[in-house]
Amino acid sequence: MKPVMNQSITIEIPTLDDKGRIKLNDYGQPLTKKVSGKCRVVENGEVRRNEMLAITDASDEIDVLPNFPIVDGAKVTYTTIGGITKNGTIKTHTETTNLTANKVYFRTLIVDA
Repeated sequence: MKPVMNQSITIEIPTLDDKGRIKLNDYGQPLTKKVSGKCRVVENGEVRRNEMLAITDASDEIDVLPNFPIVDGAKVTYTTIGGITKNGTIKTHTETTNLTANKVYFRTLIVDA
């Protein structure tokens, strides 16, 4: 079952040359292209405390369609359910499949917010 996707996401993917290497600009930074799509965002926040300090950990889960291009470590800009635009970096991703694992329903991106 696919979740309803009413939010939007834009990912910056590095462009590759004919040999499969990442293209760089004059300053040594990778050239990127932006790809937009639909998504569903779930915001997560956690505060861990001990005697000395408090650590705030926030990561958002973004569900995208299976044909959406994903690169771990890529920068993303997405809109939350409340209409807030956020930026982050993809830490990792998982796939949700059927029981026989021959069809991917959607992919979940874990993004540091």
